[in-house]
Amino acid sequence: LALRVRDLALGDAGALFACVRDLPLGDLGPATEQCRKRAIPDGLRAKVLESAGSVVGHVYCSLLGSARAPLLGPEGVAPERVLVLHCPWVDRRLRGRGLGRRLLEAVLADARAQRLYGIAMISTAEEQFLGDTVMKHLGWVEVDRREDDDARLLWLALTATSGAQRQPEPLPRFAPAQTLVTTASPS
Repeated sequence: LALRVRDLALGDAGALFACVRDLPLGDLGPATEQCRKRAIPDGLRAKVLESAGSVVGHVYCSLLGSARAPLLGPEGVAPERVLVLHCPWVDRRLRGRGLGRRLLEAVLADARAQRLYGIAMISTAEEQFLGDTVMKHLGWVEVDRREDDDARLLWLALTATSGAQRQPEPLPRFAPAQTLVTTASPS
């Protein structure tokens, strides 16, 4: 099985949201197409995993300022230094082969090269919906939780402080209900 990881190019938005074929729902075609049209101009980045020209895995991400996620960034950290991970997915027939890890490692390499502060991801206990078990196994930590829907905010710090005087790192958190914000600053 020949596989390759590549960046999503502006011209191949049709590769977006291949994961819907694994969902036990009716026709998601119209909703998927609407998301495709909106995603690229809104700053969505993606790594896709291909086999024989077909997308068999992906992970999307965007900087916090354009993520449209109900998150407050770490206090004192610019939204451009925080990446938000969306929709990590590997075709169910190929799971358990380390392919998700391969996609995440590609995202991590880019984030480190850009000297980002960290990566946030909203997760649940449901493995088909951004389950947190695998992510925690890969070093992510839960830093916040919403009680109303059991959403978990996972965090992977990319900056490290060392020494005996280590200070607690500022962490992201969920925004208050009915609020869509991108930074912890008062503005």
